[in-house]
Amino acid sequence: MLRQSGRMIAALLMIVMPAFAANGRQLQTKQALGQVVRASSATIGGTAVPSGGTIATGDIMSTATGGGALVEFSAGNQVELGENSIVTFRGTPDHVLVTVDHGSITVRAAVPGAVVAETLLCRVASTGGTSASFSVTAPAGSTTAEIKSLKGSIDVTETGTSRTHPVAQGVTWTCPAAPAAQTREAGAPGAGEQAGQAPVPTASKHSDTGLLVLLIGGGVAGGIAATAAGGGKGGGGGGPASPSAP
Repeated sequence: MLRQSGRMIAALLMIVMPAFAANGRQLQTKQALGQVVRASSATIGGTAVPSGGTIATGDIMSTATGGGALVEFSAGNQVELGENSIVTFRGTPDHVLVTVDHGSITVRAAVPGAVVAETLLCRVASTGGTSASFSVTAPAGSTTAEIKSLKGSIDVTETGTSRTHPVAQGVTWTCPAAPAAQTREAGAPGAGEQAGQAPVPTASKHSDTGLLVLLIGGGVAGGIAATAAGGGKGGGGGGPASPSAP
């Protein structure tokens, strides 16, 4: 019977282990996007951001009063955060999406369209065949955001209506940052972005381990119970067991 219990446990492991392997692959899907060139009074998830640190997809960076940060991506594309700002980074190293919850950022896009910035109801991208830079300012509690083209031309799209407005160099465009009495939780998918683009939630290792222990424990308990039942048939288990047939 103990041999049979061992076979039961092996069968359970064959079922459970592939699921653990898939879960481990999910935990490693957070992609690196860029590198922090400099940072002051900046945090990600409550942890101070060091200069030279890595920014990954799904990271939410916050800056305090007097703080700021400069993040560089591939091809020299950059995003600079001002003080009292909260932004979320998504996308790939070549196509970065920066969602401004509130505060201010300056985007320097060496490659047109490589860095897209958005508020709740506006999306901004550089256009044309040359590099461009622009700023996005969305004060906390405000229902508008100011978009300014600092170099080159940009397009501002109102995601609520899909209307696109070309903005020339030196021009400031004001668009809704959020509907009145509506706020967005930091890190939530931006307007026009599918929920599937959000970072993969981190699975709990503890719950998976508990499941494995429960399954193995159940198999062992079943084997022991079966062994005990078999002993009971031999006269209460007090006498020697009958020899098994070869």
